[in-house]
Amino acid sequence: MAAAIRGDYPAVWTAWWDGEPTEDLRMFSMEMVWWGRIGKGLQFLAGMVALLDFVDTDKLREQGAEARRTLERILRETGKAERETASVVPLMAMKSRTAKTFLRTESTLLAPFGGNQHSIDKITIAEPVVRVPAGVPLSLDAWIDLRRRFVDERDAHHRHKNHADVCDQQLTFLHRLVHERVLESLSAEDRELLQRAERKAQGIRNTPSRTLLALLIAVLMATRVFEIGDVTGRIVVALTVIVVAVVILELALPDFMFSVWLKMRYLPAQAIASSAARTLDHVNAHHQLRRWAFMLFVVGFCLDLLAS
Repeated sequence: MAAAIRGDYPAVWTAWWDGEPTEDLRMFSMEMVWWGRIGKGLQFLAGMVALLDFVDTDKLREQGAEARRTLERILRETGKAERETASVVPLMAMKSRTAKTFLRTESTLLAPFGGNQHSIDKITIAEPVVRVPAGVPLSLDAWIDLRRRFVDERDAHHRHKNHADVCDQQLTFLHRLVHERVLESLSAEDRELLQRAERKAQGIRNTPSRTLLALLIAVLMATRVFEIGDVTGRIVVALTVIVVAVVILELALPDFMFSVWLKMRYLPAQAIASSAARTLDHVNAHHQLRRWAFMLFVVGFCLDLLAS
């Protein structure tokens, strides 16, 4: 009976074959009573699928064709979003490169205030700029305006303070200025593409908070369904490793992870539409449904039988 306490499948099968009750045993770390409920649910689902045998074949095929059209539309939308993301990556890199170039080439503007530093900044900003740094997609006037507005912002925040570097507020302000100037330098089509891609990315890129929320839900489910002890500990460790890996990938490869999250967002609808299309959009749609009903019934019956 020691094997049965561990809860592996042979122990459950042996106990059932010997006529012993299995309701207190576990299989794959879950109580057999839950496996029995799953089995009953599968049998009920098999009965619902079997009822579709009374539906006319043409109507089934019509629903299958509609599911196939839905699947094709989902694939088109996913492909379009991926192409837009691939097209907008150079534009987003351009923004990042412009901000980094500003921080590198205009280091004099970033010196700490204090003493005579305020007058030094005013002298620096008054010096004429003869050319735009290499790799910056801005005109000379736009670059000069960017320098002037950044110094005005820094002056307003740090007039009476002594900071060794630019604060986060000013970095945010700088990125917003760069964003505005880069948008002005783009064509109308590229500008619309960049704005549309950024709107889509806004709801998908927030991976850490979403992942941590999913981790919390998964841990709560694990403590409810699985054994308290080593099994739950291993699950928590595994989920933590997955979360850390996802966050690292999000930071290192944001565009790749954006594509992954985009596919995952469409994955449930794509899976349902694909299954419906393969099953119903078929000459012998009723035969396909009967196979599904038979498989669901057999699996559900076996689970229910073992749990009895």
